[in-house]
Amino acid sequence: MVVFVIAVLGFIYIFQLNYLDDFYKASKISEMRAVETEIYNGLINDNLVEAAENASLSNEVCVRVISRNTAITGYRTDGSACALKYLNTNQISQIYNETLQNGSQMLFENYVLKRDNTRIEDLYITARIVDDGDFVSMILVSSIVAPLNPTIATIRNQLVVVSVIVIIATLILGYFIGRFVVKPFNLMIAEAKHLPDGNYCGKNVKTLISECQELNQTLIDSCDKINEAERTRKELLSNVSHDLRTPLTMIAGYGEMMIDFDEEKNDENLKVIIDEAKRLSSLVDDLLDLSKAELGRLKLNKSSIALNDLMQNVYNQYSRYLNLQHCQFVLDLDEDVIIEADEKRLKQVLYNFINNAINYNDKDEPVITLYSKIDDDQVEFGVIDNGEGIKAEDLDRVWDRYYKVDREHKRQLLGSGIGLSLAKKIIDAHGFICGAESEYGASSKFYVRAAFAQKTQGE
Repeated sequence: MVVFVIAVLGFIYIFQLNYLDDFYKASKISEMRAVETEIYNGLINDNLVEAAENASLSNEVCVRVISRNTAITGYRTDGSACALKYLNTNQISQIYNETLQNGSQMLFENYVLKRDNTRIEDLYITARIVDDGDFVSMILVSSIVAPLNPTIATIRNQLVVVSVIVIIATLILGYFIGRFVVKPFNLMIAEAKHLPDGNYCGKNVKTLISECQELNQTLIDSCDKINEAERTRKELLSNVSHDLRTPLTMIAGYGEMMIDFDEEKNDENLKVIIDEAKRLSSLVDDLLDLSKAELGRLKLNKSSIALNDLMQNVYNQYSRYLNLQHCQFVLDLDEDVIIEADEKRLKQVLYNFINNAINYNDKDEPVITLYSKIDDDQVEFGVIDNGEGIKAEDLDRVWDRYYKVDREHKRQLLGSGIGLSLAKKIIDAHGFICGAESEYGASSKFYVRAAFAQKTQGE
């Protein structure tokens, strides 16, 4: 940055000192030409006096108009730059002739006028001959264009002072930018190389720049999410491995036992093998469904279904099993309604709700309620249990894959262990709303809210 500033100052220094005089002369000549044009228009439009006075007074130039058909007189201003009054007849004739030879328009540079004790130097005169058919006139405009050597010297001194001040200010600014912007960014770049490993240390970055702070915080948050994703991945692998190992071990163990001992070849042992194989198949199916849902590839075969029939069917499938588990299973249904949904997937959601209620209910007299409730044009249905409940800080995370409120892996009595996560994906795919409510130590409720098309006939 310092080099850039010095280069810019050097360019200004050279440009101003070497070309200032030329630019000044060009500007004055352009100004005189503009006045000449204005006088010409005034002459053509019979408004000469007003045009001459206005042009000369507003532009600090001397104006004179001379007609060849009358005595040599004209209009002129009395400003300090008015030197045309010193022109004699011979000088006017000379200017006229040279202008005529030059094509009726000419610039006279550094013209010197002498009269009595007066000497005017550095005079620029523009001349223009006008022939309108009736009269032939000559428009003269003059201005003193003195060399700017003293001015250039002053500017040179000012530029030196200004350059020193600017360079010092740039050095100070560069120091602060380097310390509070460049250095923090370099630190972030260096630390960001460790971001894929989850080792970004943004606490080492100190800066006063809000954008830099925001970027650093974004990288810190990204690192936390990477670490969280890595922890989730490891937990998922651990839990899936556990759930896969257990049925595989039991299948292998019971199979070997039946091979080694003829008396163990009975229906009871075969049923254990079949149940564990089904559990293994259920886990694989849930993992595949979850993967499809996360990739947006979960297909739904929607149809119009009666909700109470679906709830009754789910109740019938679980009632015998829960009775054997000494669990009171209650069916509490409101009026029947028709909803648009994938019946198989919706059953899968309710199965997972029930399995979750079974797995986390250690009460001596467990109660699980399968319910539905109509509210205006929506219906809420789900599962309520009287289990251990969920703490408020854990409630939003129960939908995460393999998230466990007790942080200890618990072998599932039913299901695969990723049921709630899969259930949420299915509900979201339907466009329904899912939720969980809980009173810690007392009860939990997992529910679905959906708009219904109509109530069933006869209700």
